[in-house]
Amino acid sequence: MKFNAYKLREISELIILFLLPFRLVFGVLTINGVHLSDCIPVSGDELWWWQQAAGTAAYGHPLGYFGYDGGTPQIGTFATWGPFIVLPYALWGKVFGWEYYSYIYANCFYMGAASVFFCILLRMKTKRIWGIVAAECLMFVKIFFSATAMAECVRYALGIVAIALIFYLHENKKRYWWIRYIVVPLYFFYITLAYQIFAIFFFLWIFVLLEGKNKIFRWGAALGGMGAGLLISRNILHLFTSPYVASEENAGILEKVKGNLIQLYQTLHTEDTFFAWYDILILVLLILAIAGMFFGNKKEEKFSAFVEFILL
Repeated sequence: MKFNAYKLREISELIILFLLPFRLVFGVLTINGVHLSDCIPVSGDELWWWQQAAGTAAYGHPLGYFGYDGGTPQIGTFATWGPFIVLPYALWGKVFGWEYYSYIYANCFYMGAASVFFCILLRMKTKRIWGIVAAECLMFVKIFFSATAMAECVRYALGIVAIALIFYLHENKKRYWWIRYIVVPLYFFYITLAYQIFAIFFFLWIFVLLEGKNKIFRWGAALGGMGAGLLISRNILHLFTSPYVASEENAGILEKVKGNLIQLYQTLHTEDTFFAWYDILILVLLILAIAGMFFGNKKEEKFSAFVEFILL
């Protein structure tokens, strides 16, 4: 009887965790006197994302032109991020229909589902589940971006699932070979197509697979695998993406990478107070991760700190 009650309690906690994004976004809207109709995308990137999802859900591809000066990709009609990040929203639209508020519901659903998947796969117990609930109540992505027609929430959800898979592989070194060698790399390839920075998970995947091997070989293989995953996915993605600005219409991959690095540098060195505090936060987290790598009491703690360091 105690065992059943304990399981029932965990299930109820996971339900709370799943519903948390919904409660946060609608709670914040209510407190601030904002109606759901105020969140309808009417211009800018939000309208851009919403129209792509609407067209893909209804016709299998966006209608119209989303590239610079009416430009289109070599294949399809998707915008500069390509089709892969739009697909989760199109799937939601196929199942539930696509309305003005659909992005909000889809954002909350995917983030809640990802958090539950994380807890179930890693067998989280009561204290850790409630710790995750408390931490997520302070997350900017859950409170702010949930109410926008932007893709940050799906990127967050895809990343959470990827992190769960990395820790799962680390803890289950010899079980379910088909998950290790088929499901995980295919998933990592998809999320890299959806968001190029997720190529870092190829590094972590190979690093985990080669645990116990020669360090130089292990690092070299992990870096090489990440580079190969990024290169292959970037060449595929390039076929489906529209140019965002005039300079990108005929730009090669190296030119685009260079442009993205310059943009990142400019963003992180802006005078905007938000990004200044963001830099400080990242620096603090990096210091804590490095300290955990060298001074962690257990092997699992050191591995967790290493994953955090790589992702940062």
